[in-house]
Amino acid sequence: MIVFWFGDEPVALKEIFNGLALMRGAELRATAEKAWGKGEKEKAMQWVIRPNEVLECKPPLEVAINSDEGLKRALDVIGRIEHGIYS
Repeated sequence: MIVFWFGDEPVALKEIFNGLALMRGAELRATAEKAWGKGEKEKAMQWVIRPNEVLECKPPLEVAINSDEGLKRALDVIGRIEHGIYS
């Protein structure tokens, strides 16, 4: 296990990754909920967890949590949906 020190506390690399993944997932969820609109939270969450052809048949959440680039790709798909571009 790789450990970094944050002040006097050791922080495992896995914990750092999990924190980043959590932040990316939260950003994706918030963006999807905003895009789908008020009262459509369930539809937004279904989109987040279902495989998507544009994302190589992976769920947007899976793609987003793994890297900043993956988050950007998933957010780009939401942007296209908001503008009526279904690819």
